[in-house]
Amino acid sequence: AFATLMSILSTGRGAFNWLAAPFLWTSLEFLRENAFFLGFPWGSLGNSQYLNLSMIQIADMTGVPGITFAVALVNAAVVHAVFQLVTGRGAASTLKRRLLTPIAVAVLVPLLLHSYGLWRLWQIEARVEDAETVKVAVVQGNIFQDKKWDSDVASDSLEKYEALTFRASTDLPDIVVWAETAVPFYFQQESDEREQILELARRGR
Repeated sequence: AFATLMSILSTGRGAFNWLAAPFLWTSLEFLRENAFFLGFPWGSLGNSQYLNLSMIQIADMTGVPGITFAVALVNAAVVHAVFQLVTGRGAASTLKRRLLTPIAVAVLVPLLLHSYGLWRLWQIEARVEDAETVKVAVVQGNIFQDKKWDSDVASDSLEKYEALTFRASTDLPDIVVWAETAVPFYFQQESDEREQILELARRGR
C-alpha cells in the first residue's frame, strides 16, 4: 500500500513530493494498529529506536507515531538527496538548491530530537535523585507455559506464588509484583481463587 500510494504521489515534478513519505507511512501504521479488525500495534517503525534513548524522549508528547514519523522523514530526506545527486542535471546552483532542504531535514531533525532527549533525560535523572524510594519485591514462579492452564497444576501454581510472596514479605516491601500471567484464571471473574489472592494481599498488607 505504501509503495503504490507513494509511486502515485511521486509522479510529476514536484520538488517536495518526498515529504509525503512520512505522512503516508505514519498514517498507514495508524490504520494497521487501530482500524476495525486489524489491531496490530507491534512492529512499528518507531519501535526500532528503542535503544536510542535520547532520540525517543519525544514520545512523551507524540507517542510512538511521532518517532515513526521522524524516522520516515529523515530516511525520505536522505533518499531524495541521494537521488538528486545521482540523477541531477542542470547547473550546480540548481542542484545545490534541490539538496538544501533534504540535507537540512536529515541533519536538523535528529539534532533537535537528540537535544530535546538529552534535556529530558537530565530532567528525569534530577527528579529521580530527589524522589522518595519504594521497596519492590518481584515474584516469578517460573511455571511452564504449556502447564499454566492445566487444571492439575493450577492450584500448585497459586500455592507457589503464595509461598514466594510470603517469603518476600519478610523484607517488608511496599509492593509485591507478580508476573503478567501468574494466575491460571480470569481475576476479574468472581471465584475462590480470586478470594484467595485478595486474602493474601490483606494478610501480607
